[in-house]
Amino acid sequence: MPNMTLQKTPAREQEPNIRNKNFKEVSQGYDEELALNEASRCLNCKNMPCVSGCPVNVRIPEFIAKIAAHDYEGAYAIIKTTNSLPAICGRVCPQENQCEGKCVRGVKGEPVAIGRVERGVLKQNQEIAVCNYHDPDAPAKKAKAVSMYEFQGLGKQPITEATAGNIIAMSGIGDITIGDTICAPECVEPLPFVKISAPTMEMTFSVNDSPYAGREGKFVTSRQLRDRLFRETLKDVSLRVTEIDGATDAFNVAGRGEMSLSILIETMRREGYEFQVSPPRVLYRTIDGKKCEPIERLVADVPSESVGAVIEKLGSRKGDLIEMTPVGSRMKLEFLIPARGLFGYRNEFLTDTRGEGIMASVFDSYAPYKGDLSRRNTGSLVSFETGESVSYGLFNAQERGALFIGPGVKVYEGMIVGVSPKQEDITVNVCKKKQMTNMRAAGSDEALRLVPPRKLSLEQCLEFLADDELLEVTPKSLRMRKRQLDHSARMRALMKSRQ
Repeated sequence: MPNMTLQKTPAREQEPNIRNKNFKEVSQGYDEELALNEASRCLNCKNMPCVSGCPVNVRIPEFIAKIAAHDYEGAYAIIKTTNSLPAICGRVCPQENQCEGKCVRGVKGEPVAIGRVERGVLKQNQEIAVCNYHDPDAPAKKAKAVSMYEFQGLGKQPITEATAGNIIAMSGIGDITIGDTICAPECVEPLPFVKISAPTMEMTFSVNDSPYAGREGKFVTSRQLRDRLFRETLKDVSLRVTEIDGATDAFNVAGRGEMSLSILIETMRREGYEFQVSPPRVLYRTIDGKKCEPIERLVADVPSESVGAVIEKLGSRKGDLIEMTPVGSRMKLEFLIPARGLFGYRNEFLTDTRGEGIMASVFDSYAPYKGDLSRRNTGSLVSFETGESVSYGLFNAQERGALFIGPGVKVYEGMIVGVSPKQEDITVNVCKKKQMTNMRAAGSDEALRLVPPRKLSLEQCLEFLADDELLEVTPKSLRMRKRQLDHSARMRALMKSRQ
């Protein structure tokens, strides 16, 4: 027989003179006796109007029936079936206008008290504690809510108090990061948060030291570069920036993939920064005494006639074909391949598929090291001297390979101006001019025909780089260069390595 009392069972609350000194919940909810008494007021309506009032359609009568039967775990399971965040039920929901507003008992008397809880109030200059769910052993860091702001449209409005459900900005915490929980010092309860996966790839960012350094950028010093990189870590939780021992102008930046790092490079470039970066390199781990490397799950959608070329190229890069599915006239291929095996492959992939292929990859796991892997099977055309490229020099250089620049481009010694089909670097003089003489001959003054140069994007430049090369990034230009600019010094180092 339902309890036909018209009034709700009052919930326990903190006394005003106590709750104004802590950050605990104002409402302390029901104890078992009060919960059973309120549960007995439910009429268990056949059409369940309270369910229609719930935004996530929690089966409220069944939940209350479990409470009445002392099956509290079963009651929690019912909420969990339709609400992935069961703790918010009755805490931040406006239940007075939702489930309780639809309750039949509210026609005469008060509806069943399905939830009536407000969790916490944060006030300006209040002492707080900062903790992290994934670091339970670390002590909570003490801080103070110096100033608080509430968002209004595109702007922010200063406030002195924030209640549950408000989205606010707050200052006063020096080293907080995404995923930390702000609590009352006397009630430290870190909230669960998805663990951010560790970086798998690293690049070295350094101050630009080329002959053309400082001509195009606004921020060029190591201090400005350092501040910008560490500022990026405040909003990109997957980024790691470390200083290199013994070097004051270079920093190792680790991220989750070549794409995330290229986005950072392009963003800094547009902001006016000038710097240079090294080729990307993977981060190895030692697991159970074995050297392991990151493995990517690669999915490629290619035309049927290009399947053989794609499988052959990825096989030579230590890729394992795990699934092959025909989709109409195309084929879907799935591989597990070392992350370093994808360096520089995108251009080859587009060539092999005639521009019709689509590929995407995501980190899968760490696996034992799969052996050495050649990074690139082509060489570079390297400028011999500093100056401005001219048509006569480019005409002679284009016979050695494909060029990246046209006439009238400023170059310097050691700058990469093209790609050679051979697996060795070739030095070319693109600044060479035709010597003037007083002799004339038929055909000597014919117009020189130049092949249009290949313009590389940022991602293509990063893929092209060899281990002994760098990419110079400025707001206006992308220039690839050798680490060692002097031709004689490079030749001496090459001869020494072959001995």
